[in-house]
Parts: sequence; C-alpha cells; structure tokens
Amino acid sequence: MNASHIDLPEDTVHIHRASFTALIPNLDLLKKLLSPEEIERSEQYYFARHRDAYILGRGYLRTLLARYIGTDPCQIAFEYAAHGKPRLTPAQASIRFNVSHSGDLFLCAVSRNRELGIDCEALRENIELESMADRYFSDYETEILLGLPPHQRVRAFFTCWTRKEAYIKAHGDGLSMPLDTFSVTLAPEEPAALLTCDDPDQLDRWELHDLTVPEPYAAALVTSGKRAQITYIDEKAAPGMN
Repeated sequence: MNASHIDLPEDTVHIHRASFTALIPNLDLLKKLLSPEEIERSEQYYFARHRDAYILGRGYLRTLLARYIGTDPCQIAFEYAAHGKPRLTPAQASIRFNVSHSGDLFLCAVSRNRELGIDCEALRENIELESMADRYFSDYETEILLGLPPHQRVRAFFTCWTRKEAYIKAHGDGLSMPLDTFSVTLAPEEPAALLTCDDPDQLDRWELHDLTVPEPYAAALVTSGKRAQITYIDEKAAPGMN
C-alpha cells in the first residue's frame, strides 16, 4: 500500500466519511488486513451483509490508523477498556479513535489525546417515537420531542439519539450508563449541547458537536476538552487502494 501519512494537530479532530458501497470492491484486500481474532468474529455473523460490513469497517479502520502512526495496517494492535471500547495499545496511545456505521455510511473520528465518541443513524419513519422516548430519553428530552410539530419529530428523535450515544461512547461506560440519566439538546433551533448529567463536573469536560453527513442520516460527535477543530476527510475508496 502507498497511502500518505496524515498529520494531526493537537486541537483537531478528523472525521473520515466513507460509503460501504465504495469500499465493497476492496473487500478481499481489506479482509487480509484483519487479525485472526477479527476474522473469527466476522465469521460469527449469520447474514453476509453484516459480515461484510464488519470486514469493511475494520479493514478500513486499520488503513486509516496506519496513516497516523506510520505502520503497516496489519501491525495495528487494539486493546479494550473495561466496557469494551477499543483503543490502540499504549505505544500509540496518543492517537484516539471511535467509529460508527449505519446503512451505507461509515464514520471514523480520530484525535490526538482527546477522548472521542461518534454515532450515526439512518433516519427511519417506522419507529414508535413516543414509546422509545419514554424508555430511553430523559423527561426533559421527551417533553421537548413531543412538543415539536409532527413533521419535525423524526429528525429530532435521531438528533437526540446520536448525541446521547456519542456521549456514552466518549465516556466509555457503555450500557452501564442509562440513556435517561443525562439530557442533551434536540430542538431544531438549538445548538448541540450536553445539558445535565449525574456529575455536574462532566458538563465542563465534554463538547458536543453535530456532524455534516449525507441525507438521510444524523450524526454527532463528543470530544473531551473544548474548542475542537473538526476537519472532514472523504475518500472514494480505502486509503492506499485507489
């Protein structure tokens, strides 16, 4: 592979946006980059589309991270936090990353010394908004959502959902942090923000961002620290393969 190195300033977060459709021609090449453990995990998927999505996402992630740390994609080594959040081994610990995919969209956030959480969701009309909000949202979020005009509720629901999931992923606590224990903004005119949480000190630690993604998707990013500069990087195929 002949992919170029990517420089990453301390105050910058790179958002890589990719389409699984564009990556599909490189499926076999990307599969060769995976570790034996990753190959084993891919084979546990019953449906081929889910198996292929895992291979594409993991292989693509390896090609991206290799460009930041200057190594072969096959040499990338991961370890996992207590609640399963992946990270690079200590030798490359300054590079942080987080990924999300939904439908055809794959997102990867990369930073230096900032904790990250990213989430994207394809908007869907056939969901029970009220029951989902009652189950997962805070009372404040549910009140705001159901107070919106009906034509705005689907977008607001997924705006809220991606912001909450991004926060949980950045925090690294996984399902141990219930979604209804903190609140985010979700009304169309409100900027992305974390409003309340169990530990008030956390409000100053994290910064919440909406991300620019194609329709019909919503996406959000949470970073530790303030004033993160977001830069988008789009590539037509896996790095080093086009």
